[in-house]
Amino acid sequence: MKTLFIFLVTVSVFNSCGLFETSDQIVCPYEVKYGSHNPLIPAIIYPQNLYYNVGDTIHISAKFKDSVYDVSTDKTFLLKKFPFDPGVKLWRFENDSTWENGLLVNDIIMDTLYYQRLDKNDDYVGVLYVDFVEKENKYFFEMDIVIKKKAGIFFSLKIMFTDIRVTIMMKKLNHILSKVNVI
Repeated sequence: MKTLFIFLVTVSVFNSCGLFETSDQIVCPYEVKYGSHNPLIPAIIYPQNLYYNVGDTIHISAKFKDSVYDVSTDKTFLLKKFPFDPGVKLWRFENDSTWENGLLVNDIIMDTLYYQRLDKNDDYVGVLYVDFVEKENKYFFEMDIVIKKKAGIFFSLKIMFTDIRVTIMMKKLNHILSKVNVI
């Protein structure tokens, strides 16, 4: 079975030592390497293709334990009732200078458990804010994208919480998959 693992690769922390602390006055009990926290949160895109056809369905899911390993501290943090605020972006490119909100052009299928709101004006192409569902010491999220128009597309899942920004980038084998083509 082909799968595409998405790993959390960037976390920017502003005035924060731990994952919940937000005060400048807090003394960190550990060293934070790389200037910020870098927790590993796995997600899957299926099928993993460089090319999709109009009508194809791309399934995106994240399932991870509430204890998450942070590369920057070499520690595991317990994230119970954590204030995730994930945002999904989908750019649709016709050429290098023309793009549009792929969330409005393609069909998005997801359970209402995960849906928060759609902000059509955020970051040029809009953001679909979703929820991670916490159940039995794990977090869950899944959605499907049905491709409706031919073009290049780029998918991004960003997680926002208090004073912390996390970006999940797609990786295929050893190279970053930043754009796929719909034929």
